[in-house]
Amino acid sequence: MAHPADVARGRNIVARWCNLAERRLEYLTELFETGRWRRFHTELEFLENIQEAKAAVATWRDLLSREAALDAYRKMRATRSK
Repeated sequence: MAHPADVARGRNIVARWCNLAERRLEYLTELFETGRWRRFHTELEFLENIQEAKAAVATWRDLLSREAALDAYRKMRATRSK
């Protein structure tokens, strides 16, 4: 079984990557809303960037929810075994 400190560290890493992916999507959304995206990207490149950012957010959120579910399961097992 993994050491609790390692589990917490892993959860923290997933949360930080999730936050980074969300911030990236927010930045791209801001670029879209202001029209500044045209300075840096073609329309196709920008749409691909948005799709990639959305997929990354979905992936990291899924991993974060899996971690939360595993934590809940571990706590449930720990209380039952006492």
